[in-house]
Amino acid sequence: MESEHRHGEEIRRRSPLLRYVLFQIPGAVLAAAALVFAVRVLDFSPWLALAILAIWIVKDALLYPSLRIAYEAGTPHGTDALVGAWGTIVEPLSPEGWVQIGAERWRARLGCDSASPARGAAVRVRGAQGLILVVEAATDPERSGDSRADLRARDAARATPPPGDAPPRSAPR
Repeated sequence: MESEHRHGEEIRRRSPLLRYVLFQIPGAVLAAAALVFAVRVLDFSPWLALAILAIWIVKDALLYPSLRIAYEAGTPHGTDALVGAWGTIVEPLSPEGWVQIGAERWRARLGCDSASPARGAAVRVRGAQGLILVVEAATDPERSGDSRADLRARDAARATPPPGDAPPRSAPR
């Protein structure tokens, strides 16, 4: 019995489609209840109600591919997904300022053992406190890169970065 329970947990964890469907059921049930009310009390056309419910379900099916990643278990989201990312200082970090990571600007603060880098300098995300990123100035040993696990553990051994994992170039002044 316990192995069946464990197997069911594994399927639930592994299947983003199942998680998505389970999250969509309450909305579909509420829509169906509202349509039943409209048919019985407001003299709404039953065929139109079925068409609306079908459109509701098709909408959920069409949205799944773009929302799938949000339902994957164990995938880092939000600020956790930025750990290890390179950024550029937009406003000086003294102690808080703004960094540019990709196309987004984030509020950031320096890690406790970091020197205060100048505007345009490369930084690497080491963690987050809420929506404020904790960054450290990029130094020569860091340019060889760290794996995400190493960045989170800080005391773990250095690892080889994935190809293309390099700090961004500073913008010309």
